[in-house]
Amino acid sequence: MRSRYSAYALKLADYIIRTTHPENNSAISDPVEWKKDIITFSQMTDFTGLKIIDFHEETNRATVTFRAILKQKLRDASFTEKSLFLKIKGCWLYREALDLQRNQHPG
Repeated sequence: MRSRYSAYALKLADYIIRTTHPENNSAISDPVEWKKDIITFSQMTDFTGLKIIDFHEETNRATVTFRAILKQKLRDASFTEKSLFLKIKGCWLYREALDLQRNQHPG
């Protein structure tokens, strides 16, 4: 999880794509467009912190609950997520968010 957060902060779209499970909803059929979307998100976001809240690992499956501290256009865009990772050929791949809670700020 830490490596993917860092990759977003450093605009390393190829790493994000490489560590995403092929059945993830973000894994669109056009890798050029997907890469462009990742870079756009990374450029418009300030990554100010990551807190790992919980972690459970089995042989080929793991969950990580984390809090990503983000800002977009000087507004809080932080969220808490419980992520599912699956191990394929020795590599952990982000499969999906099992639970996602975004900040809800008025206005």
